[in-house]
Amino acid sequence: MVDECRVEVPGGVVTDPDTLQDVVSWRVLYEGRCRLQRVNVQASEVEAAAAFAGKTPTDLRLPLGAPELPNGARVTVTRHARLVGRQMTVKGRSFQTFERDARYACEGVDW
Repeated sequence: MVDECRVEVPGGVVTDPDTLQDVVSWRVLYEGRCRLQRVNVQASEVEAAAAFAGKTPTDLRLPLGAPELPNGARVTVTRHARLVGRQMTVKGRSFQTFERDARYACEGVDW
């Protein structure tokens, strides 16, 4: 695995000192090596911020020693040839009989 990512889950609500607005804080659940692979080359159209943007299913693989990721966790790519800064959402875990890594189905902005 040569890519790296950070996985975060909502940690609670805090007050932003600059705007005095309540915002969700994020707690880092995992940060380290990962592997990203596009599952399908056809992007589906969804409405996002009053504009249409393609969303591509992505296969996220983590080392087996990584913590279990809950559905809805936010994944941010921190090291990759083209995807640094992109974010995805964990949709579910897939299992195999003989696992070499932990695999998760994610959905994110088109590659």
